[in-house]
Order: sequence, then structure tokens, then C-alpha cells
Amino acid sequence: MLTQFDLLRKGFIRLLNVLHPFTTLKIGPLSLHVFTDGFGSIEENIFNNVYFTSKEIKDADTIIDLGAHHCSFTINSIIKSSPGSTIIAVEPNPLAIKLCIDNIKALSWLISKKELSVKIFNRAVWDSEEIINLKLSWWSEGSYISSELHGNEIKVKAITLDNIIKLARGKTIIKMDIEGAEYRVLKNSNIRDVHMIAVEVHGDPNTIVEILRSQGFKTYIQH
Repeated sequence: MLTQFDLLRKGFIRLLNVLHPFTTLKIGPLSLHVFTDGFGSIEENIFNNVYFTSKEIKDADTIIDLGAHHCSFTINSIIKSSPGSTIIAVEPNPLAIKLCIDNIKALSWLISKKELSVKIFNRAVWDSEEIINLKLSWWSEGSYISSELHGNEIKVKAITLDNIIKLARGKTIIKMDIEGAEYRVLKNSNIRDVHMIAVEVHGDPNTIVEILRSQGFKTYIQH
């Protein structure tokens, strides 16, 4: 049940999304194009590094960002990665992809200098390649795949995690924030060759722990 604070927060975010859905955020020399309600991902991925440490990103040959949103984790990876790395961003929301492209273009000089390979896919991560429904949320970070029709969904193409991993090389790390699809995707994917994976879990984390351990991963839960 939503508290009064939750209702006020939801109303305020909806108002922001109507009046001014996008903004430019300056962080040092960076000017990032972001959703006005998306500062949570900026805090997670740029200021706090909740998924991987700077050293873990630097040591990886391939960095995969699943549920890239406006690409704050991808941007951090471009900055922190070693020269010659491959960075792959996957995001189903076409509005978010436009912000991703703008942000990555702004770092084209660094991508060229470090000779990085950066790939962006406007796709939903799923366990089969099909056309599926993306339910657009009142909050830009909360859109999710749904089989139900509510009138506020769009059709998007899906891509499997196995096919994304085929594009990787060397030591691969994956950040996964796919709003509830993680169980189905991981259950039906082969990730044994992945070095590290960090998953934002929506629901019971023990189900994800079981899947990861069955594929040889050591696991821990971070709150």
C-alpha cells in the first residue's frame, strides 16, 4: 500500500515527466542528457559504483550494461575501462536510447583515444528473440516487460543474453537491471564464461542466487 509520501513522490515525478522530462546534468567536465527523474541511476553508477568497483571495470575486457536507461553505467565504464575494451549497452526504451546515443557521442573523443568498441542495442533482454510488450512506467527507471495490455505499452524487439554474450571477448562483466525479467533471462542463459555479474533483483533474491550458484558463481547479497 502506498504511503502519503509515496503518493506525493509519484505525483511530483509524474509532473516532472510532463513539464520537463529531460535535462542536462553537469558532472565535472561531463554534460549528460538524462531523464529528469533519473538521478537515482546517476548516483548508483557514477558516484557510488554500486555494481562494480573502478578496478573491476578497468580489469574487464568486455563490459555489458543490461537495462542501460540513459547509459550512466555505460558512461562510467567508458571513463574507467582500459584501452581496447568492448562496451555493450542494451535498453528497450527508444526514448532512453536517444539519450544514450547523445551521451556516448559526447564522449566520442575519449572512445577514439582509448580505441574502445562501444555497441548500443535498442532491445529488451529476454529468453527468446521476439516482439514483446514494454510497459512504460510513470517513473523512467521502472518500465518493464509485460504480457498484459494496459494501454501504455509499446512493442519492442527482444534479444537473448546468450546472443549478447557472443559479442563479448575476454574477461566479461555484466551489470543487469531489467526490472523483473532477470529470473527468466538467467534461468535460460549460459553465463558460465562470464567473469562477474551484478544483478539488481526484483523479488526474492534467493531464486537468483540459486541460478547463479548452479552455473558456478560464488554469490553475495548487497543491500
